[in-house]
Amino acid sequence: VKPSRISWRRMTTVKICIDVADLDEAGAFYCQALQCTEVGRNSRTVKLTAGGNELYLILRPEGSMPFLAATEGRSFARHWTPVHLDFSVEDVGRSTSEITRLGGIVEGQESGDWGSLTRCADPFGNGFCLVTT
Repeated sequence: VKPSRISWRRMTTVKICIDVADLDEAGAFYCQALQCTEVGRNSRTVKLTAGGNELYLILRPEGSMPFLAATEGRSFARHWTPVHLDFSVEDVGRSTSEITRLGGIVEGQESGDWGSLTRCADPFGNGFCLVTT
């Protein structure tokens, strides 16, 4: 299959959606721990920006079905997914302190000549990494 030609007139935008059980708690976590900025809110969604990216915190109750044919409901226990967010931060110490203060977890760190990576999760079990270069 030959790749299609990219049209520079119309670029795909990516919106990052994060399911959470509490909008206020999630908004505080992402704004305070990861320096996102809240730019909008309604009763079911909080819109954030981070480094020019749009993130949406979406209110989804524990146990609700994530899609029509799902056989098990949402769980906010710590979980892993191969697609996750990386937040580039300048002060890992400040960020990890805020993450744990606000109910998130820090799971470990590795580093090399490329920089460092700290594995974390928000209070709803969603994994992400802090990266420095």
